[in-house]
Amino acid sequence: MNGCWRTSGALSLALTALPIAAADVDAGRRIYEQGLPVHAQAALGTVQRDVAFNAEQLVCVNCHRRSGLGSGEGEILIPPVTGDLLFRPRSIERPELWGARTEGEGTRPAYTPETLARAIRSGIDAAGRPLDPLMPRYDFDDARMAALIAYLGALSSRDAPGVNATEIHFATVSSDRLAPSSEAALLNVLHAFFASKNAQTRREGRRAAHPPWHKDKQFPAWRTWVLHHWRLTGPRDGWPAQLEAHYRTQPVFAILGGSVGGSWAPVHAFAEAHGVPTLFPHTDQPEAHGYYTFYANEGAVLRARAIAQDLAQRPVQRVIQVTDPHSATSAGAMAFRTLWRGSAEVTDVELPRDAARLVALLAEGSRDAVLWWPDASAAASPPALRAAPRLLYLAGSSPRLPASVPMAAEQVIAIHPYRLPDALEAGIGPLHHWLEARGLQAADPPLMADAFLAATAAGEALMHMNTHFSRHYFIEKLEHGLGRNTFSGYYPRLSSAPGQRFLSKGSYIVELDRSAKPVRHRWVVP
Repeated sequence: MNGCWRTSGALSLALTALPIAAADVDAGRRIYEQGLPVHAQAALGTVQRDVAFNAEQLVCVNCHRRSGLGSGEGEILIPPVTGDLLFRPRSIERPELWGARTEGEGTRPAYTPETLARAIRSGIDAAGRPLDPLMPRYDFDDARMAALIAYLGALSSRDAPGVNATEIHFATVSSDRLAPSSEAALLNVLHAFFASKNAQTRREGRRAAHPPWHKDKQFPAWRTWVLHHWRLTGPRDGWPAQLEAHYRTQPVFAILGGSVGGSWAPVHAFAEAHGVPTLFPHTDQPEAHGYYTFYANEGAVLRARAIAQDLAQRPVQRVIQVTDPHSATSAGAMAFRTLWRGSAEVTDVELPRDAARLVALLAEGSRDAVLWWPDASAAASPPALRAAPRLLYLAGSSPRLPASVPMAAEQVIAIHPYRLPDALEAGIGPLHHWLEARGLQAADPPLMADAFLAATAAGEALMHMNTHFSRHYFIEKLEHGLGRNTFSGYYPRLSSAPGQRFLSKGSYIVELDRSAKPVRHRWVVP
């Protein structure tokens, strides 16, 4: 029954016996994150005093977030519900006046399991005041209530793995498939960033012991950043075991940047399994589903989406996809086949093996569109063509526009999800100046830019976390702030929101002349 307080001896015993069994805590997590009741029955309640809902419509995590540390929307502030904050008093401190207020608005005594159950059921806080009408009143039975409160008691109550009183550990990942010069470039930019960051932290440990009143919460949050290089070797099916071994040796709070010379799937699976936030790995083959990994964009899949959307508006009879043996280009071609809904048939050819076949295909008709997936340097142009396609799409992964057109065509279009040439310096110029100031060469600018983006984004998020070193809270800060990151590298715009894991969502459709000079362009979000 909603709107009144009820209890029983069984409930009192269950609540006062915290922590309860691990199985019940896991049931509490499901209630908190999914709205799934312990016994698979819809748990009803009300919001705004009399609006009924079921347990899958208003889920705790939607407002209080996975971390339990709350959120805000407009003028509505969602308070934290972690055990370390619920089960202690809330007071209004005025350290500048050497005083504190323990009564009145904004204060409350510590919750007990019983008063917390009353708040969840009836909307009455620990001080006996009504909660905001936007806070749902849940009609949970005794078992569900005990499980939920047990879960809240443990939620974000400890620092995440990789964090101790003085250090916060990060990793970056590479493999023996990555060119040595690129691996060195990745490590150079991260080591330099960590050195600069730690130089600002040198005396913060001493200040934390005796801070002034207005910075008593700022200084204790400082940690020395420690970088670990996880290098994967040998066949890809051995990488999961290597990642596990690295993590056992030293757990890390997050993974920053990195590149493995191909699909990121093994690292993505590891991060999801262990709940390790991962920021901006440099890959053209990101994974589509996940919570813990942030990618700059969808890579080859984004370009395939842009082509499919643009091509659907054009009269073509056949689409010829030109790839090379490189797996990244194959991923784009496969994505296009999956996405294509047009009537034109799709034919694949691989260069240089099928060069003669390509010539023969183009000689058969005049309403073909060619999708050229390799970068200009990835595959040799086919021999002199007897016929040119009406439409040629260049869909390589380079963040710079093509320097030349690989074959004659009536119309040439580059799919370019990066900054245009006239805006490129504004995007990556700050990185070049930063590297120059530290005596470093821009050996692999796109890889270095993604690593620098990851490090700056991590620093910005941690700056707003105070001492709440929760990985979920870290992710929530990233979701809230990545769209305002001052550095976006090669990407024209970044935007973030809860649940979004691809930060740059669109691409330029750039029409080129036969000398590869841009004629006109437009931005699309397919």
